[in-house]
Amino acid sequence: MTTTMPEALSSDFTSGRTSYSAATDSDGMTTTKSIKYVHQSNYSYTLPRKLRQAMQNRFLLPILHSGGGPNFQYRQLKIAIAFAVYTNRTIVLSDFTHHRTRYHIGKVLFEETFNVSVLRQFIPAVSMEDFRDRCGSHIKTAWTFYHWARYVYKPITRYYQESRNWLRERLNVDIPDIESVTFPKSIPESWHAMEETADESCVVMVSPIGFERVHLPNEAVISCAVDGHLVRTSFLQKAVVNVLPNICDGKPMLGFHWRNRTGEDCRVGKPSGTNETTCRELLQMQYRILESIALHILSIMSQEKTGCIFMASAPREPRENVLNQFAAHNLTSIITIDDVINLHNADIDTFGDDDYFISLIEQEICARSKVFVGIGKSNWSTFVFRERRAFQRGKNYDVIKDFPDIIDIADKFS
Repeated sequence: MTTTMPEALSSDFTSGRTSYSAATDSDGMTTTKSIKYVHQSNYSYTLPRKLRQAMQNRFLLPILHSGGGPNFQYRQLKIAIAFAVYTNRTIVLSDFTHHRTRYHIGKVLFEETFNVSVLRQFIPAVSMEDFRDRCGSHIKTAWTFYHWARYVYKPITRYYQESRNWLRERLNVDIPDIESVTFPKSIPESWHAMEETADESCVVMVSPIGFERVHLPNEAVISCAVDGHLVRTSFLQKAVVNVLPNICDGKPMLGFHWRNRTGEDCRVGKPSGTNETTCRELLQMQYRILESIALHILSIMSQEKTGCIFMASAPREPRENVLNQFAAHNLTSIITIDDVINLHNADIDTFGDDDYFISLIEQEICARSKVFVGIGKSNWSTFVFRERRAFQRGKNYDVIKDFPDIIDIADKFS
């Protein structure tokens, strides 16, 4: 079920004070500036000065559902930013949680992941410390929403309590106790609860993924604006820009993201939480899918005249099956993050072999490739798809949507 934002909450945003000028808004505010190592977004929408001023004393802190990987959290962040715009609020830059990584157990700072200066060109944003200083140590309002997915709804209270404990330890800030938080049973009930607290200056948004299926006014424009302003840190972008000429001998490159569940459920003949028969079936499906993907990629490389493939994959997913299957179809010019690390570029070496940052580097390479092939059901691929769309960086191919001969087995497999 989908809905739109009630007039009471969206009136400021839809009253005509916003501008969609490609260069400047009605107050003469310039749009996205050109920053070194950051390509200028083609979606140059910016918020009018008066609206930004109205946001200065109103704050939204997203409490991100950390049950998935980092890209699941980035997906929620984008939802929270859109709601901050619609409700005239400054977004608070929450930390991120590592996901099955070997290093930095716990949290990663926002500014270690995304370029804060670029985001602030679109929407006012403050650190968590500034949020505490402006809002105090006791926040009484928590926004929750009807959770359309059972896999999200069931564990939400546990993750909320973990976030509550973390905020207390990190900032000495208390948010409402779980017993006092109402988890709506319907979308109308969710809107009613938000309307009742619309005048509160400081609120937390609990698990923004629950808000995902809400369709708000001008959603497409704002979504693309968020995609164009939520970019990786300048230092990480600089590292990738400097190493790109040494990848693929400087030739145009096809970025490919391989994502499936065998790395989590079946350690190639060593079942983990999945019976051996199921694992065998999954691996057989993988070979069938990879054969089709290889043929499609061959065609794309010929058409787009790309010289090699940069393949990104989850750390725990076996790459050997993919590489062997591609080699069987004469796709041998394949580069992985291991090859990039072996170049011993000083900037890349700074990140070490931390899975969290290595994944960001892989994303940045794929975001800058001439062509990108990804898995539409993956948050990782989707983030790259949307960034490339915002910056108009070449063609995208989704194996689920654009490779129709594999859709049946891909649906079962992924």
